[in-house]
Amino acid sequence: MDELIALVKAVSKNKVKQISVIGNFNGKSSIAVEELYNGILENRFQTEEEILQYFYSNNTNGRKYLSKLKSNLRSRLINTIFFIDINKSTFSDNQRAYYTCYKNSAAVKILIGRYARKPAIPLAEKTLKDAILYEFTDIALAMAKELRMHYGNIIGDHKKFVKYNKLVEKYSAIFLAELKAEEYYNSLAVHTANSRASKLEILEIAKSYFFELENIRKELESFRLSFISFFVFLYRYQIENDYLNTLVVCEEALQYFRTKEHLTSVFIKCNFLNRKLVCNLRLGNLTDAKSIVTECLEIIPEGTMNWFNTLNYAMIVNFHLNDFQEAYNVFTKATSDPNFSDQYQNTSENWLIFEGFIHYFFRTKRITINKDKLKRFRITKFLNEVPTYSKDKRGANVSILILHILFLLLDHKYGKIIDRMESLRTYTHRYLRKDDTFRSNCFIKMLLQLPLASFHKEGVERRAKKYKEKLISVPIQEANQSAEIEIVPYEMLWEFVLDSLDNKFHHTNKKL
Repeated sequence: MDELIALVKAVSKNKVKQISVIGNFNGKSSIAVEELYNGILENRFQTEEEILQYFYSNNTNGRKYLSKLKSNLRSRLINTIFFIDINKSTFSDNQRAYYTCYKNSAAVKILIGRYARKPAIPLAEKTLKDAILYEFTDIALAMAKELRMHYGNIIGDHKKFVKYNKLVEKYSAIFLAELKAEEYYNSLAVHTANSRASKLEILEIAKSYFFELENIRKELESFRLSFISFFVFLYRYQIENDYLNTLVVCEEALQYFRTKEHLTSVFIKCNFLNRKLVCNLRLGNLTDAKSIVTECLEIIPEGTMNWFNTLNYAMIVNFHLNDFQEAYNVFTKATSDPNFSDQYQNTSENWLIFEGFIHYFFRTKRITINKDKLKRFRITKFLNEVPTYSKDKRGANVSILILHILFLLLDHKYGKIIDRMESLRTYTHRYLRKDDTFRSNCFIKMLLQLPLASFHKEGVERRAKKYKEKLISVPIQEANQSAEIEIVPYEMLWEFVLDSLDNKFHHTNKKL
């Protein structure tokens, strides 16, 4: 009872009254905050200008008041976070434990700061027990430190001091190991965030990370250390495009997660399933890849980042299977989701490239679409909407360049194609020299033959033959490139190029 009395005194009614949360609006200023909250929630306010016009249209100090209004709403939202209902069926046991442990650890810190140790210490002991069960290393370390201080310095209980001191030592070592794994993972991930080109230049670094984390995992064990290490192991093999060993790591990781079901989220499982999907895609096991897509979509909540990521690969799998109609169905499913616009720019640009191919296949009658449901597509607008990848000179920009040529061919704009040839030729010299762009190099050189043969089908085939043979000599399954480089296999695209030609000479006044 002493603990409860101390807690009541630490959280008095007056203090509770001062807590501003969403749903508790009193007073004139609070009503304005509520209006702003509801307006944003209902999508009535999308910009600051709309808010300014609604609340302060005739007020010269409108921007000053707007800043204060936004600040008040932000404060209420942050306060409300601590009142999230974790008993909803949508939360897993792990998620409930996550929110409860972090909320309770914050409460422990605040209570100790307010000299309310009687309720703080039992809460710290309970939170530590839950953090150990769910392997929240940082919380376990924080609570063990507080309890070590309490029983060592405040109470003078030697037995409990030794107990919690050992836990501090244990979780300090694990925490540092997790930090190292996170550092290694992020230092590799930063190289691929906005580029789809292979990263052989960081291979030796990835190998050193691989071996160091392998050794650390022999001495220390935690869920977070293991799953981040698995991501580093994946990078080590993905950089080499060693898909067989990547599959081995995926299987090892998924097996490990089966032993930690109470800790494993759908997000983690799907990350490794998606890696398996990519491996099978790159190895040409398209049926297996499509099965993994189905497996992922059965467990991933719609509208989440993982859901869009899986559909991203589903698009590529269907393109490679020559099932353009199904690719369109996937595209429609993704783009009609209300969360579609919330993706990161480099991810959303992927879908712009997919959209370009969808329109191309519609134009060439390879898919059937109700024209009224198809958004108008302009190639010039498309080229302006992909700024991130247009800088990715050895990666996804190849698809952007190729799409442009495909559309110009459909529209018989031979002069404009010639205008693009010099930049394409320069492109191959500047960016397409390395092994990881060999197939892209070959295909662009095939395209360069178009004006040299005056767009005459047989002439183009004859001139491009040696480059096509080089392309075929390195099948997509053996190419040292990421899965996203060839959204549609170049061999297939070349047939589409030839389908757009005839056996007539199309001369222009343009000079090569």
